[in-house]
Amino acid sequence: MVDGIARVYETDLVVEFEAREGLFRIGTREVVVPFEEIESVVFKAGLVNRTLLFATRRFHPASSIPGSRAGQFALHVARENANKAKEVESLLAYGLARRDLSGMRNSLPPRHRSLRPEDIT
Repeated sequence: MVDGIARVYETDLVVEFEAREGLFRIGTREVVVPFEEIESVVFKAGLVNRTLLFATRRFHPASSIPGSRAGQFALHVARENANKAKEVESLLAYGLARRDLSGMRNSLPPRHRSLRPEDIT
């Protein structure tokens, strides 16, 4: 059994969790996933379960999080934290989109880097 808390900082997602086996506490760990390593985040809400699904660009950042597989991991969200999870999804998705657009702009030849969307026909 694993319980935890996720915190969002300016440049990182920090996942802190406690592992237990039965009544015995195995220990706590903290995993820092830099935003630059996050590929996507999606909040899924069903009738019973609410989950933030993360995908990373490489296996390593997520490999220390229990239940991670192939650079992907899920954080189950308590009902009372569903609105916070939606907010986290929005903030991270916005940040990831800005990062990707910046990367695309930087890959353009220097004379095209200052183009605005309305300049393209």
